[in-house]
Amino acid sequence: MKKFLLMIMIVFLLSTGCTAEKFPQSSGFYLLTKAGYREINPIFGSPDTSEYFDFIESDKKPKFFSLESFTEIPNVSVYNIETGEPVEHSFSREKKGGLSIEINQALENGFYCFSESDRFAPPNEINHWCFSVGVSELKAQLQESIATKLDPGLQGVFILTGNGYIPLIPMSIEDSILSNYDLDSLPVSLSRVPVIGVRSSEINPDTIGFFKLRPSIGVHYGIFNSTSKVSKLDSNCGAYNAGMEVGDKIIGVNGIEVTNKDEVLDLLAAELSYGEKIVLKVARNAVISEATVVADCINAWGLDDINSLPQEDYYSLYYVSPLKSGFAYCLSHDFDAGYCFVIE
Repeated sequence: MKKFLLMIMIVFLLSTGCTAEKFPQSSGFYLLTKAGYREINPIFGSPDTSEYFDFIESDKKPKFFSLESFTEIPNVSVYNIETGEPVEHSFSREKKGGLSIEINQALENGFYCFSESDRFAPPNEINHWCFSVGVSELKAQLQESIATKLDPGLQGVFILTGNGYIPLIPMSIEDSILSNYDLDSLPVSLSRVPVIGVRSSEINPDTIGFFKLRPSIGVHYGIFNSTSKVSKLDSNCGAYNAGMEVGDKIIGVNGIEVTNKDEVLDLLAAELSYGEKIVLKVARNAVISEATVVADCINAWGLDDINSLPQEDYYSLYYVSPLKSGFAYCLSHDFDAGYCFVIE
């Protein structure tokens, strides 16, 4: 009997001791792991892509705990920061204080953030608490590709795959890609973290440009234009084909009201699919109407954060965060010609 009571006391002391040690004692946002609570530091404003690989990694159905003041009312949103898709989650209040947050769906590999308010609010006014799923797998793919060696004397530009390489053929970006967006004609990278090997006397890796080809409706604003009044339209693109004119003011995008060009561009900067339809509310003089426009043109969007690793007699290049599946990317030292590929 004494041994039984002693065992109960030991179990009780161990359990209460562990609970007291692991339970957060200060304000913060935490990921619950087998080892205890890991604090997630807030990011003020939109997370930069260069930070993605630094996010705390979780499993596919993580649980969180918050002692942040904003979660006194559970109005926090959770979403995939690459796609904008919301994540199903639920709240429960703890007797000791604070709020437990549980993800109600199995998450795919990717990058996610909690936001203290609606994700369409101005990014510089929002705190984010971000985490990743499956990033270890991506990091392993990246290191495996970096370790790939080009055969001596082999010239050109290649996707390094870990067990070989895929040659990239120079092509006219303007004629071959921007005009018809034929992704089926491009080499395919099976990894979202492709490493590009460059061995060519004609290409300087320090000045090479890296571009993402993005579907567009063909709307442009002047540098000094802060309003939502359109400064330029690409002919034969979605907005032009829908009857919009230079000087029209966009005051709504897919039901969301906008007042300036930054708000318009933020909403149009979402990852559109080629051929996707967008409903714009347009003001022309005193007349307000709706226009359904199609993202049927392509813009080349420059990406700045490229890592360059000098090898024995060539360079390995890669972007600082995973690229997006289903989109095309090009390396170019002369914008008229580029080395393009698509992410599976």
